[in-house]
Amino acid sequence: MLAAAAALFMATGKQTYLTSGNETLYALVFGSTKLEMDGILFEQSCDANACTETSEESDRWAFKGITMRGVQYFLDAANNPDLTAIYSAWIGFQAAAITKNAVSSDGIGNVWYRSSPQKINSIGEISAISAGNAAVKYGANDGTFTC
Repeated sequence: MLAAAAALFMATGKQTYLTSGNETLYALVFGSTKLEMDGILFEQSCDANACTETSEESDRWAFKGITMRGVQYFLDAANNPDLTAIYSAWIGFQAAAITKNAVSSDGIGNVWYRSSPQKINSIGEISAISAGNAAVKYGANDGTFTC
């Protein structure tokens, strides 16, 4: 949704797409209790239940990375420091949570809000990279995230 709003804004220049994208992102960051756990992105059906690695569950894990990539695309298109300031602490917090909870000597796990159990797989690692990329570009520069 966020990436689509960004692409539509870039293609048309219509501010309504940025407004819609901002409403969506605001609801995710400040209004969602089903998609976060203590402020960290959370996939209800798998993160809470330590899913096994089936195709369906891998799709569920990927939503966090897709979300973070969409956040980055949206903020790229908006190119608005005031808008970025609203979300920068949250973006950095996602990456800091990954560093704290999901990184181990075995790789990067799929669950960002707690340290174990983790499923180490490419989807978890790709999702973490998307969050890290967004944090490097837009995360708060207050020490909550370092790379």
